[in-house]
Parts: sequence; C-alpha cells; structure tokens
Amino acid sequence: MYKFYPPFFIVNEETSFSDSWEVFCCNLLNIENNTSNIVRRLPPECGVDLFFADQKIAYQCKSVESGLTSGFNLTKIKESYNSALMIKTSLGWEKYIVCINTDLSGTQMENFKRELPDVSILTKSYWTTLCNKYPSMVQENFRRFIPIQPKTVEEKITDRFKSSYSDHLQTLLNVNSFDLLFYSNRHSSVYSIPVSKDFKISDLLNILRSIFKLPPPTEFSGGVEVSISYSIIFNGKKIPLEKTISDSGIDDSSYITFWLTMTYSQNNEKATSTTMQFMAIDLTKQTMNPVHYALEDYKALISNSFKNADKQLLQNWHSK
Repeated sequence: MYKFYPPFFIVNEETSFSDSWEVFCCNLLNIENNTSNIVRRLPPECGVDLFFADQKIAYQCKSVESGLTSGFNLTKIKESYNSALMIKTSLGWEKYIVCINTDLSGTQMENFKRELPDVSILTKSYWTTLCNKYPSMVQENFRRFIPIQPKTVEEKITDRFKSSYSDHLQTLLNVNSFDLLFYSNRHSSVYSIPVSKDFKISDLLNILRSIFKLPPPTEFSGGVEVSISYSIIFNGKKIPLEKTISDSGIDDSSYITFWLTMTYSQNNEKATSTTMQFMAIDLTKQTMNPVHYALEDYKALISNSFKNADKQLLQNWHSK
C-alpha cells in the first residue's frame, strides 16, 4: 500500500511536502499521458500548479501532510479555482482538475460536486492505481516500512543498560507504550518502534544505537578519524537528551528523525562533514584528498550498518 504523506513519501530534490506533491503529480501525469508537456508553473501560479497546454488542462495540487481525509480543505480548493478563473482566457485552459493525496468520504465528495460541479478531482485511489501501473518509476518516492518488534526493544534495553535501570525502562514500556514512527537522515527506510512516553530522549537514542550497531570512531589513512554524533529531531528542532518523549510533545501521531552527524579530525583539528564541504573539495581539488576518502568510506560503513539491521529486523518480523 502506497502512503502519500511523510515520512513514507519523499521527493529527493524537494524540501517541502507541498512542492514534493506537485513534482510527483507532474511526473506521474506525464508518464500516464505519454508526454513531457505537462509543466509546473512557478509562483504566482494563480490557482494553476500544472498546465497541459496540448489538452488545455489546468491542475491544482492540494496535499494533506497528515494523510488524513479529515485534512481535506474544500475552501482552499475553491479559492484556488476562483483564482484560476481569472486567468482562464489568458492561459487558455478549458478543463480544471484537482490532485489530492487523500481519499474522500461520501459526504466530502457530495460537497465537492455541489460546490464545484465543473471541476474534476483525482484522489488517493487514482494515484495508487498509477503507482501500481508504474512501480519502477515511483519506487524512489516511497520509503520502505519496517516495524521493530517489542521483543527487539526489550533485548536492546537489557543489553544496553545496567540491570536496575533496564528493569525501570521495561516497566515503563509494559505500562504505557505506543508505536513511534522514525527515519534517519542517513538511510531510506522508515520504522515504527514501541516506546514509552516516559522514556528520556537519551534512552531512545541508546536503544536505536544498539539496534543499528552503527560504526564506532574509525581512523583512516592520512590520519583522518571519523565518528558520529546522534540526536533526535522533531518538528525541525533538536530535542534535549534529558527531556522525556512526552515532554517533547511527541505522541503516537508524530514522527521523528534519528539524526546522524559525521565529524572528522585531521591533525587534531575537528570539523563537521557537510554537503558544502564536499562541494568545496570537488571544486578546489581535481583529486580526492584523504578527508574525502575517509568520509565516503565511513558513509559506506553507516549504510551497511542500516542495511544489515534492516535485514535482521525484517527477519524478526516475519518469524514473529
């Protein structure tokens, strides 16, 4: 089943969900219509996000980030439609289609048809059909979902913490737990893990580190040492280690990022690896230097750790 909302749904070249949804719709519509002439319009788009000049079709892309039908907003669609009517003659559109990432209830569909009788709508069911029709074309837009079993969490708690504290965490997990969605900035899968609302962020990080068995600080040729620092990101902010999951505002409808930051040192000078540093290396030197080699090799170690963990977690799931 395809899920058209974060963290399952991604478009790598876009940073906002609304832009990602536009790009996704544009790509799939071009594939389905065997054309490349359906194009995105830059702001101010005046109610028309995509335009297919050959067929004189205007598309408006509306997305609900939660993926819930209850988030469907007919008022905003009507506002976009009214804006599009103002440029109908100048742009030359004759048909108006709304593209949404949710399904609609019977009542919502009746209201839509009553309020916008001349407008068509493509819902989640339509996009699911296209994804099933062109699976290889959309596979990069969806993260693989892997559930982590309670038994796995219990084992890692026992392995990671001293007996008195592990007993405390086990009690919290047994009394008040929920499944929390998360993914990492260094891997493509998305996971669910049973946690207690009273776990500290530091507890969660220790459990995740134990599950994924990420590489320790490693020294490479040229005297370059690379390591990882870990954090939990929620709503774009790093959560303090001593805060509990509940105090951080995280609940069963949330998703978080297991954030990994690579740092390296050479000649006892520390730095943090960033995309800009990679670009600077590529632009200023024709050959890779030891730092670049070390960072690339360490990224491969991280990737292998996640892949090995994924394999084990899936085996645990299928053998439950």
